[in-house]
Amino acid sequence: NGGLYLFTAEPTTAVTAADLPTPPLELAPNPARRQVALQLPPQFAPSVTVRILSVSGQELLRWHDLCAMNGRVTLQLPDAPRGMYVISCTDGLRTQTAKLVLEQ
Repeated sequence: NGGLYLFTAEPTTAVTAADLPTPPLELAPNPARRQVALQLPPQFAPSVTVRILSVSGQELLRWHDLCAMNGRVTLQLPDAPRGMYVISCTDGLRTQTAKLVLEQ
């Protein structure tokens, strides 16, 4: 009835968007022929660098400072040999990779 109560709180840690798991990089179509569209995770900045690498890690193609419209980037693919590749996308803070299959 009129008593004094003492409450203590544990310190908390704020969670930011950078702490949340990043959804995977989405590619369409995959397998691709002349172009492929990348849907970037929402945490990514609108300016990205994209690289296409062979499975052995050799860089085949690179695009710098691509502007993602609504998180989407479309890449025109020159006549690269058919096969399996790794596509890597970075905004300078985060990097995502995905497997890409090229057909002719």
